[in-house]
Amino acid sequence: MSRCLLFCCLLLSIQQVALAVSLNSEPLVSNPLGTVLSTQLGLKQDSIQDLLIDNDSFLWIATEGGLDRFDGHRVEHIAGEDGLLASTPIQKLFLDSKNRLWISTFYRGLYRLDLATNELRLVVEVPQLEFPEYNQAAEQFIELVNGDMLLLFGESLVRYDTSAGTHEVIYQIDTQDKDRIPYLRDMLLVDNMLLIASSEGLMMADYSAQQLIFKAIEHRVDEVFTLDNGNTKKLLLDNTGALLLGTVSGLYSLPWESVKQAHRGDGVVKDSKLIIPERNIWEMEAQHSNLVWIGSDIGLLQLKRKDNAWQATYVLEPSTADVALSRSDIRSIALTSDNNLWIGSYFNGALFWSPSSFNFKTVQNQGNKKPLSDNVIWSVFEDSDQTLWIGTDNGLTHYDPNSTDSQFYMVADGIPEPYSIHTIIQILPVSEPGKLLLSTFSGMVLFDKASGEYKKLNFGLSGEEPDYVGGASFGPDGELYFFGNHFYRYNFASETLTRLDTLEEQITFNLVMNFIGINPLNAEEMLLATYDGLWSFNVNTQQARQLHRLPERLVNTELWPDVVNLDGHVLWVAYPGYGLVGLDVTTYEERYHFGRDALGQAVVLYDLLEDDDGYFWFSSLNGIHRFSSTELTFTRYEYGRELSIAEFNQGANAKLKDGRMVFGSPKGLVFFEPHKLNKLKQSQLLSDESRQMVITGIQLSSRDLKLPKQNLANTHLKLAHDDYGLTIEFSSLQYHQDRDAQYKYVLSKGKQILSEDITKDTRVILPSLAAGDYRFEVMPVSQALEQTLLPASLTIHMAYPPFGSPLAYTLYAMVVVGLLGAYLLSRHLQLLRLKQAQQQVKLFGNAFRHTSDWVVIFDESHLPVAANPAFEKAFGISDKERLDRQLYRVYQQVPKLEAQLSGHLKLLNDDAVWKGEERIQTPDGRQYDVLIDINRMTGEKGGDDTHYLVVISNITEQKNAERKLVKIANFDNLTGLVNRSLLLDRLEHAIDSAAAHDHTVAVLFVDLDRFKGINDSLGHDYGDKLLRVIANRMLNQASKSDTVARLGGDEFVIVMEEVESESAVSSFVSQLIESIETPISLGKEVLRVSCSVGISFFPDDATDPAELLKQADVAMYTAKKNTLSAFIYYTKEMNERAIERLALENRVKSAYEENVFENYYQPIVNLTTGKIEGVELLLRCHYNDEWISP
Repeated sequence: MSRCLLFCCLLLSIQQVALAVSLNSEPLVSNPLGTVLSTQLGLKQDSIQDLLIDNDSFLWIATEGGLDRFDGHRVEHIAGEDGLLASTPIQKLFLDSKNRLWISTFYRGLYRLDLATNELRLVVEVPQLEFPEYNQAAEQFIELVNGDMLLLFGESLVRYDTSAGTHEVIYQIDTQDKDRIPYLRDMLLVDNMLLIASSEGLMMADYSAQQLIFKAIEHRVDEVFTLDNGNTKKLLLDNTGALLLGTVSGLYSLPWESVKQAHRGDGVVKDSKLIIPERNIWEMEAQHSNLVWIGSDIGLLQLKRKDNAWQATYVLEPSTADVALSRSDIRSIALTSDNNLWIGSYFNGALFWSPSSFNFKTVQNQGNKKPLSDNVIWSVFEDSDQTLWIGTDNGLTHYDPNSTDSQFYMVADGIPEPYSIHTIIQILPVSEPGKLLLSTFSGMVLFDKASGEYKKLNFGLSGEEPDYVGGASFGPDGELYFFGNHFYRYNFASETLTRLDTLEEQITFNLVMNFIGINPLNAEEMLLATYDGLWSFNVNTQQARQLHRLPERLVNTELWPDVVNLDGHVLWVAYPGYGLVGLDVTTYEERYHFGRDALGQAVVLYDLLEDDDGYFWFSSLNGIHRFSSTELTFTRYEYGRELSIAEFNQGANAKLKDGRMVFGSPKGLVFFEPHKLNKLKQSQLLSDESRQMVITGIQLSSRDLKLPKQNLANTHLKLAHDDYGLTIEFSSLQYHQDRDAQYKYVLSKGKQILSEDITKDTRVILPSLAAGDYRFEVMPVSQALEQTLLPASLTIHMAYPPFGSPLAYTLYAMVVVGLLGAYLLSRHLQLLRLKQAQQQVKLFGNAFRHTSDWVVIFDESHLPVAANPAFEKAFGISDKERLDRQLYRVYQQVPKLEAQLSGHLKLLNDDAVWKGEERIQTPDGRQYDVLIDINRMTGEKGGDDTHYLVVISNITEQKNAERKLVKIANFDNLTGLVNRSLLLDRLEHAIDSAAAHDHTVAVLFVDLDRFKGINDSLGHDYGDKLLRVIANRMLNQASKSDTVARLGGDEFVIVMEEVESESAVSSFVSQLIESIETPISLGKEVLRVSCSVGISFFPDDATDPAELLKQADVAMYTAKKNTLSAFIYYTKEMNERAIERLALENRVKSAYEENVFENYYQPIVNLTTGKIEGVELLLRCHYNDEWISP
């Protein structure tokens, strides 16, 4: 290209850009707040392809991981029957007039989901031209007047007949030029003219013609042609006749009439204008004719028409807190019914954002921008020149809202000391010109606005009292009312201080928080805030009276009134923590109270400012709120939706002369125009209809219900008799995170309420329902908001079981009557047999009556027919009443007894015998070890006279003796711990288990230090008691799976199974040593012992129980010699040293027995005189041809 041509192109480009709207370089919203919908909340994938809000306000999300639906609380993945859409990348969504959702997939074709029937079906498959094994993805949908669909795929245009279920390809791209194959992106059908945006530019055809013939439309005028600005993507025609065209590099405005004229002429739109240069346009969503939201490569843009010209603003980028994303693309936008936005990002999921946040301006310190001396705001005062004086946690800021200039005063170097003069909590104007009265955490100061100098006021008080004065307010007499150690009144003109003793006599001083100000109903009275309510004090008569008292349960509970404001016949009082109270202006009786039920977290409310429209505004721990005293409704502006600040500070507020309001917080200031918000809210109320709660889902644990994917309110649910686990999910479909929302649900059956509760959970689970008809209804608890949410309900029919209906029960009654008659007859015959059996019992004679064993006889039906006196005495049975009835009552007292006495009878065949040991309990609670012997006896005539003889022998004494022998053989008599024998057995089992499950076993050998001295000095009695205490401490430290044993003397062993790591053993041993070394009080003595611990491990150190024990013993002796550690792990070196030490001991003993020790005398010489002063005696031994080292 020649330099001249290049220069001309640059001139044309510069001229075109000059027509374009310039974007701000940084987004207006630096850190957008709102509900973030991502994989953390259940989305299948964070890369959003498309967003759609259906007629019930559900949000549908198309991602590369599939299709999801969001109801404000839960994400539901839509897989379809047999998982048709499971993990299938979704490209585009469209909802037609019959409430059917069209779902375009990347390669599997076009599906349609009927939301009313939950039927999912594949409707169109259009193969790709180059790779026919894959299907094209639908990019845009148009529903025609006759109900048919016009479908734009990436390479084809298809007309779909919805009644016949057939489709026809009416246009297909030309693929001859392999380097420039176009891709179809968007289409628009207006005035029977079909406009398509493709990667190769615009093309247009007359749709009414029999054959579609497309003509290229050139939208670029007087600018350099590039591939990007010719790559057209999005089309939007507003109601003013302007066509907005989005490309990969810029947004253009084309008059629609000029586009049609270009189609009839040379194909060039002469008056096309570039509105936004360079930006890659992904999505356009028109809120109304003068406002369009645009998704671009840098984030969200706002396009507003003003004075017939477009103005573009860079609004936000989809970031996560301070985390910068590699791509800021916004590829989809969905507009809610209340004009809030769902924004689909490339990597960060979907963001719910409210444009109403533009109506609130935040002033705070961020980075190098510091308009405030500190972000924590405590007080705000507007001066006569409309500048603001702002009291902060560190100094005073003089701020000009128009120029945003600031000056700082009284700022501490670094972080101010607690309760210092630098924390300014109240700013009051005084009569002296150019001065302000500042109340700080260290008294009051008089501040000179011109010089910035200040002086502390002591009001004539002495000592430290001036540092603690506060609660100040000017009275109707112009004097300052405050308190320190007492109530005071101060006159600035005469500089005189008056102590208000009469007030202190009438009000308990310790209950008072501050003077609120002048009573708007009586100009002679000051209002006071106390812990028990609201008081007034007449400055002339010096009389005090209580105007409002808190409920007795709340008196002295850190609740007190903050501010008051008069509205007609109601005096409104704000109580932080108690709520908003309305008092009758004549009687001061409480007429209204809005507490936690109405306000939620906003019950901690601060301030009460009245705007020019008559609404009251207050801040809270949950945002900023508007109160209508005529309609008694609240409007909430909250964090994450309109506000970037959640919590506000008490007293930090002001209504400005221009009508604006400002509220202070721990994170700066928030400015807003109440009148503007009131107009917006009024227009919303006129357009909004009452909304209904939505039942979003119903599930059963027993089966899949396959219900429609729409609002299930007013559904009649028919359940089978064996259905269970009914879960009902509901939502208000208000997508901002409502932390205070509470819901009330009622389950009723006829006029009877079965269940009623208030919950924050949006899911109710009903485990089971009896047969019958039910009604479920859910509604919001609080309806103090302007928009009313109507209840949602459904009815439930629970079927009777097949054999549980009223008819079935009638038949059952008839059968029962018949069975009862048969039973009575059978019982009569049974009693006759019983009498015969009792007569046969007499055959047993004296042996049956006088044996000490307990004997009972059962008949062939296993019913008791006779018992001997020993049995009757043991079980409290009388011979004057039927045995079977008495024994039945005994079974009820001792449930196990029936199985023990008669449970084995059915197992016996002819003349069989059963014998076994049991431990039984008698009705008096005693436990017996018994031997039970059962004999089955059959008479000569066959089975009619079969009986069972049960003989029970008491062997309790033998079993007790046996248990004592076992205990003596396996347990230590003194401590009750396991002895060496049982220890080795348990250690062997532990090793076998560890080897089978690949676990580690630790053996701890514990030896008490200094125990022998205690035993010798205080006696064995003290030593025994000490050992018992130590044993109990070891048991308390050990787990249930550990074994604690005493080997003898002061030696103990602990076996730890399933050891996770060496550090776990170290931690346990440290706690064990600390426990053992804790002083022990025995009688008048306080004893202290320490211990040494040696540790060995299976399988690292040994695999044999005795060897493990020996190695732990070796490690223990090493620990005794170690002054730095009380416990040591076994090593091979220890064992070698122990063997060497044992060999040395044996050699010394042998040498001594053979008398081979010799004395050597080494002279001690005086080095000065050279004389021998003495000798040193050295014992030496030469044994078996070698010296034994000393």
